[in-house]
This record gives sequence, C-alpha cells and structure tokens, in this order.
Amino acid sequence: GPTLQVIDRVSRELNVPVTEVLSVYRNPLYNSRCSGARSNSWHTRNYAVDVKMGAKPSTVVGMACRLRDRGQFRGGIGRYGDFTHIDTRGTNIDW
Repeated sequence: GPTLQVIDRVSRELNVPVTEVLSVYRNPLYNSRCSGARSNSWHTRNYAVDVKMGAKPSTVVGMACRLRDRGQFRGGIGRYGDFTHIDTRGTNIDW
C-alpha cells in the first residue's frame, strides 16, 4: 500500500533500483523472533518496509526525508548499516 508507494517514489527520485526488500509484513510470532524487533513493530501492521536500493542508505534516507518534508507521506525513517526502514505510521520519527 502506501509504504510501497513511498519506496517506489524514493527509487524514482534517486533513479536507482530497489535491489532487495528485506522485510515487509511480519506476523507477531515471526516478529518476536527477529533480533531487535519491538513487539509493537509497524511491520506487524503492514506499514513498514526494510529495503536496499542502488544507493547508500544515507542517500536513501536523505531522499525519504525530503519527500516527507514536502508532505508526500508521514512516517518513520530509519538508517541501518546496509538498509533503510521506511514506514507510513502517520507521525514523523527518525532514527
């Protein structure tokens, strides 16, 4: 849904492909077994995507922040070592 549309938009704006989708929906049992995942993860509500693109995570985060600042979506943006988390939770948060 909306989160995948944001991922597509970031990809288009950067003119890079999505190279790997690491995590989208997680059922609560699976989520509880994911290292570092919170029990109330937005992945369990199908609002979050962990993704790799053909650009550094810092570049992906920067574009996602610009789109969010322009009102394209409201949600969370997290930068990890080699991937980016983007969600459409409805409130803005960064990590």
